[in-house]
Amino acid sequence: MCNSWQLSGQQAHTCLAGQKGRLDYGKPERGLQLHGPQQQSLHLLCLHDEGSPILSLAKAYVRHDDLVINYGGDRDLPFHLQVYWGRRSYPASAEWNAMEWTLAMQTGSLIDPSRLTTTTSGSGAEQVLQLPASETAAPKSIESNVSLCASDSTGCILVRMGEFSYIELIHPQDFQSAEIVYQSGESNFSINRSVFDCTLEKGVIVRARLFGLWVPRLNDVALLRDAYQALLTRALPLTT
Repeated sequence: MCNSWQLSGQQAHTCLAGQKGRLDYGKPERGLQLHGPQQQSLHLLCLHDEGSPILSLAKAYVRHDDLVINYGGDRDLPFHLQVYWGRRSYPASAEWNAMEWTLAMQTGSLIDPSRLTTTTSGSGAEQVLQLPASETAAPKSIESNVSLCASDSTGCILVRMGEFSYIELIHPQDFQSAEIVYQSGESNFSINRSVFDCTLEKGVIVRARLFGLWVPRLNDVALLRDAYQALLTRALPLTT
């Protein structure tokens, strides 16, 4: 089992929840490809600019247990984008079962309209739930395609896949909207998020924080709530 990230060309390999993951950071629209314990599959944090693949030079390096990828700095992308892929353990006794993402965007132009979306998709879903905005409300089952906004949802999603569940969280300050594509009784799903949809001013950096968590299904709701509360109190990491 690898201890951190292994880089080869534009391929990055690591282990998450006991499974091997592969990321082609030269093709960020594919995300991190991960196969779960019962042949479920996940593609984590696929990146799109204005709904299209990000076509840009990519440079990557490993810092401790984080993979840092820089996109942009060329004529193909109107902004600079830096993505931290941080392997984490949650709870602390787990063995690398979580991924923490920090996305940072800036531009060298005077004014640049920019829109960045992320997608997590997979197969093997038995149930998809969303955590409502009310702190006392129970997770709500999603039966068909739905759009979520900050007024009625935290934007935090739980996907049950056999004996395990995948949880994806976003910090409330960074949650704009999300579209969940799923039909009850089908196994395929996708979580499409509008992460940045703004006009960037020269030199200003905007950031977004997300957290992906692979946990036993038995305690998934409790872990969802605990992880969300932990995300609320976590300091914003500084990116370079």
